[in-house]
Amino acid sequence: MKYLLFDNEADAIERSDEGGAEAGLAYHEGDPTGTRYMWAECVEDGGSLRAALLFPEVEGVIQGIDLLTPAEVAALVDSLPSNWVFPPDPFPT
Repeated sequence: MKYLLFDNEADAIERSDEGGAEAGLAYHEGDPTGTRYMWAECVEDGGSLRAALLFPEVEGVIQGIDLLTPAEVAALVDSLPSNWVFPPDPFPT
């Protein structure tokens, strides 16, 4: 899994929406109930509320990388930052 980090959720959603348009997803082709966003996202729970788009790897190929700019490809990271704030465990032991 690779991650593209953003300072806030709105920027991550906007970029995923742009990716959906570039990929020609159904929503962007006129189907208001079709798929709109290219990549899944996750948001910090508290903290600075940063967000990340998730890029799965299948057999060593990063899915959707062809829709990224060279600067975005260079900014991909292998893990979320060590100070990322995750939600509390809903099933504590």
